[in-house]
Amino acid sequence: MRENRALALQAQALLSHELGIAAPAPPEMIGSMAALPLPAHAPRDLIARLYERHRIQVPVFPFGEGQVVRVSAQRYNSMGEYQKLAAALTTELTRT
Repeated sequence: MRENRALALQAQALLSHELGIAAPAPPEMIGSMAALPLPAHAPRDLIARLYERHRIQVPVFPFGEGQVVRVSAQRYNSMGEYQKLAAALTTELTRT
């Protein structure tokens, strides 16, 4: 559980930095999952785009007027996967 939490915090930090998004919760509130708000211009079909163009499956939920992306960390995940997600999100958020 400690390793999963550490990986989730690293993933949150990476995505926050790459997307220019402030982490919505302090580290002490993060377990093995972290959610990040997406920019207002994020496409509504982002889940489909991520899967069809990048073969990435990640939850994207409506939240208020916008959307959030949620990442989970398990022993079998690696930072490389979150780096790939960050690159794909950056691509799709600039394509809108």
